[in-house]
Amino acid sequence: MREIQFILQCYSCKGETKCVSKIPSTPARGRKEGKKIQIKRDCERCGKPNLINVPETWDERGPVLGDKDDFLGYSEGIPILQGDQPE
Repeated sequence: MREIQFILQCYSCKGETKCVSKIPSTPARGRKEGKKIQIKRDCERCGKPNLINVPETWDERGPVLGDKDDFLGYSEGIPILQGDQPE
């Protein structure tokens, strides 16, 4: 497991929340790469819950624009991911 740091951009208020999560370095046995894990985090600014889709495994190079729909860019080297409204 690797500890990754990312910034959540809230779907509601567009506020940014720094997050740390543990992500496997390699896919679970019998699973294909490219799968997503949903993480639920609350926005520090408005308190609303957000869903973030992160890859099941985290590539050393980090996300690249165009690779993922919810990746917005970097802030001081930390990836910014767009939160989604929970159903």
